Amino acid sequence: MSKTHRYLEISAHLSQQIQLGHLTPGSKAPSLRDIARQYQVSLGTAMQTYEHLEKLGVLRSEPKRGFFVTRLSTPRLPTKTRQTVAAPQTVKLRSLAQDLLSTADVNTTYSFGTALLHPAWQPVAGLEKTIRAVMKSAEGMLGQYIPSPGYSPLRQAIAMQAFEWGGNIHADEVLITAGATDALQLCLKAVVPPGGVVATESPAYFGLLQILENMGLKALEIPADPMRGMDLGALEMALATHQIAAIVVTPNHNNPFGSSMSDADKVRLLRIASQHLTPVIEDDVYGDLHYGPARPKPLRYFDEADQTLYCSSFSKTTAPGYRVGWCLPGQYQARVQQLQIENSIAVSSLPQVVLARFLANGEFARHLDITRARLASQCTPLIDYMTRVFPAGTRISQPVGGYTFWIELPGLISAMDVYHAARRIGILVTPGDVFSSSDRFRHCLRLSCGQVFGPEMKAALAQLGEITHQLQYAGGS
Repeated sequence: MSKTHRYLEISAHLSQQIQLGHLTPGSKAPSLRDIARQYQVSLGTAMQTYEHLEKLGVLRSEPKRGFFVTRLSTPRLPTKTRQTVAAPQTVKLRSLAQDLLSTADVNTTYSFGTALLHPAWQPVAGLEKTIRAVMKSAEGMLGQYIPSPGYSPLRQAIAMQAFEWGGNIHADEVLITAGATDALQLCLKAVVPPGGVVATESPAYFGLLQILENMGLKALEIPADPMRGMDLGALEMALATHQIAAIVVTPNHNNPFGSSMSDADKVRLLRIASQHLTPVIEDDVYGDLHYGPARPKPLRYFDEADQTLYCSSFSKTTAPGYRVGWCLPGQYQARVQQLQIENSIAVSSLPQVVLARFLANGEFARHLDITRARLASQCTPLIDYMTRVFPAGTRISQPVGGYTFWIELPGLISAMDVYHAARRIGILVTPGDVFSSSDRFRHCLRLSCGQVFGPEMKAALAQLGEITHQLQYAGGS
């Protein structure tokens, strides 16, 4: 990480120390000289770190005494979804999901809706510089198709990037797609017959449920734990009871909890799937946005039976408008590639060429370092603030990566009532109703917080808190 952003890295580490209890609330923080010595930075950088943490509410300064750790609240985690596995269900979310997406830019003053990094946190300047360089050097090819499986230098760069999690990937295994949604659709088409059943986490990313609805597939929702992910005992029971064509799972920083499965659970999941000869489609779009020091390993790393179809994209980390993703279909590569050729022929050329160069020149890695530090440093104070503005009894997830938070509201507060009331004042949220084909999450919200935790976000959260208090007093709907 560059010296300019070293303070963010230190801030993230200190926030984690507080969250883990190594720096206790109310205690005096290490002196600026101690921070400078420990992290081998200047006193100016140490001061910049503490000023940043003070703005976030993690530290407070006292004249002539120094900095002290703020007394942060510890919210309760959301409840684990019900233990029993329901029968496969036809997904019917199209009208509600379309309503949510259609309001994205209509009279919006603040959005917690779409799960994307704010433009201010996207590497816009670096990408624009790369585009100019590409336009000068690659004019002839930009108007031509780049046939499936995609632009070779980009596939090579993605294979190199996989070394971060220990992946031994060859560029020939990588298939470039039009975003992660396209990758998921292609993989589902490759392994699931018409009308087939797909096991999903519950709550599940509503984009996946939309895909299943559009393809005419049924969802079998497997309960999930807010810290550990999919309930593997329930999955095992479901596989023994139902004819499941595929399992779709986000083991790293899932949406909406932000939780990650342990390595042991990842190995167990693959073993269970192998015993039932069931392919696993892995959605790893948030894998690079870890708060800890090391990137968590995807299922693909542990897969010795070649049963995982790995999907990811640049949409959640870098450039959502580019719509560039990729998959590693393994033994299904020929089938997935043929489906891509039949469906769309090729992915847009310019974004592929730009991203290939962006990865090759190191800009992507530097951007990830900065983004991870930003997200990690503000997670704890953000949770503390939400705990203070939402009604007593509200449960809040504790992400270990990504930027989505799952809010379980107390009593009879309806998430749809919150959604409509917030929408009237220009604030967008995502109600829990769209994260299941049943109504089990009608008292939950998902908030996307991929932007600076500053006065604007605090004001919007305070308004949401006021709405939930009013609905609680009114008894909800």
